[in-house]
This record gives sequence, C-alpha cells and structure tokens, in this order.
Amino acid sequence: NFLNKFKERRFYLILQGKSREENTQFKFSELKETLQKKPLKQLEQKYDTYEYKSGAVYTGQWLGGLRHGQGKMQWPNNVVYQGMWSYGYAEGEGLLTYPTGDYMKGKFINGKLNGFGTFSWKNGCIYSGFYKNDLKNGFGVFLWKTKPLLAFAGFWVDGKQNGIGIKIKNKEESSFGLWKEGKLQNWLSGFWESEKYFKHDQLKYKSFFKKEPIHLLKMFHVLDKDK
Repeated sequence: NFLNKFKERRFYLILQGKSREENTQFKFSELKETLQKKPLKQLEQKYDTYEYKSGAVYTGQWLGGLRHGQGKMQWPNNVVYQGMWSYGYAEGEGLLTYPTGDYMKGKFINGKLNGFGTFSWKNGCIYSGFYKNDLKNGFGVFLWKTKPLLAFAGFWVDGKQNGIGIKIKNKEESSFGLWKEGKLQNWLSGFWESEKYFKHDQLKYKSFFKKEPIHLLKMFHVLDKDK
C-alpha cells in the first residue's frame, strides 16, 4: 500500500543521503546496484558472493540487496575491507587494507573511521587515537619509525595537531608544546608539580599526561610494553 511504499522510499532517500560525503572506496552506485524492491521486513539474511559492475567483489551476509552483517569487499585496485556492514554501508568494527601494506582499523560509521582507531603505514609509522570521518580528531598518539624514538601525543582537529601536545624522544626526555593547524606555535616552559600535573602560566595540565609520557605509547598500543 501507499504507506509501505512511502517507508521504503524514505529508507532509500536516507541511504542516498548518507552517500553524499562519499568515501574513496564505498560508493552509493554499488549499493544501488543490488537494491531490491521487496520490503526489508519480508526478507531473510543470507550469505552470498556478488561481483559488481565496477569489478569489486563482496562475499558475506546480505539482507535483501544490502550488505548487512559480516562481510569482505575487495575492489579492483586491491583495497580490501573486512568487517561489519549495516544496510549497505561499512558500519562497526572493521579493517581496511591497501595494496601498499598500509591499513586502518577501528569502528566505521557510514564507510568512514569514527571513534577510536589505528592507522599503520608500511614504513613503520603508526597513529592510534580518535577519528572523525577518516580524519584524526581528538586525542591521539603518532609514532615515527626513527631511532632514537620520536613520537607526538596530543590533540588533533581535522587531521592536524591542534592544541596542547607532547613531543616524546625517550623515557626521560619530552617537551610540552602548543600546536595550531599542524604547526608548532611555541614550546611551553614550566615544571612538574607532581607525577600527574604539569604547571605552565598558572595552568595545570592533567588529562592523559604524566611526568613520563612514554606510558601513552603503551596505552595507545603504538609501542611494545617491554620497550
């Protein structure tokens, strides 16, 4: 009847609206290719493999014509996503790997990394922290593959360091600084009032920071605990 058709049309528009901020991999055109006319409540979940016109191949769970549940998608450029799907989109815990050897893992929403996640580069660099729409946002730790050790622990906005952070060289040596749009504005001189508080210009910084911020690298799984 008209009401059911309206509900299905509304659901389709929601899916279409979610695709407006397109990920480089997850395309609405692929989702649209397998849509079915039957109401979702009349369908049962099944396991199957489908090859898209683009050459991408999906193997996993379906609900009607929508990827829904656990599944794996591989594109012609050898990018692979494996993890959870919801109504056609990568949603939930997942792993996205690139042919270069780089990978990103964590919680995906609408095909993009959101919340806590990790990006690892083939060259050994690694970022572990919070994301919003595939960009570093919030607190996170970036470790460069260098000797001696070099890392940044602090706050990010839209993929760039923004706010207070710590440059970590080793267990004993670290420096507080203030960043804006990825650029260091100035170093913050001060002193440790205790193991957990750093004082600068009458301000106390606690948050994740401690006198030996090397623990951050262990907490965010970017450094082995025995190092």
